[in-house]
Amino acid sequence: MNYFVTVIGNKHMNIILKAYKYALSFILLINSHMAYSLVMHVPIDELSGRSDYIAVGTVESISTRMGPRELMIWTDYHLKVSQWYKGSGDNDLIISFAGGEIDGRSIAVSETISLTKGKEYIVFGYDSSKHYSSPTVGVSQGVFQVIRNSDSPEALIVDF
Repeated sequence: MNYFVTVIGNKHMNIILKAYKYALSFILLINSHMAYSLVMHVPIDELSGRSDYIAVGTVESISTRMGPRELMIWTDYHLKVSQWYKGSGDNDLIISFAGGEIDGRSIAVSETISLTKGKEYIVFGYDSSKHYSSPTVGVSQGVFQVIRNSDSPEALIVDF
């Protein structure tokens, strides 16, 4: 009699463990799509203080390249800077984000943004010598698109 209860108990235990395994897999799958929560929120009033520079520029070209050890793909955005609000530099600014596609290989990095050629952006950036996977403060939080209307001198600033 005791053996029968043990066999039935083990059978139920296996069912419970299998259900637990599927539930855990489901939770991990859902959380993998919520990676954005891994980027710490940066209050807008702290962007300037955390950045090494603030520049307004238009994306002139986009290129991809392999990193020095051939392990990471980098996407380089070449901006023509119209104004520096913090820091200074040339009118040409290159900001490099980890990830991209080259020669049929691609690497996607969580929270990395894509800029568009011909669009104007305000960039709260880090000094390029720091080699972060994102050159901007708070990843997407440090980039704003500038939308201009030819009928108005005012611009609309949009975040990602």
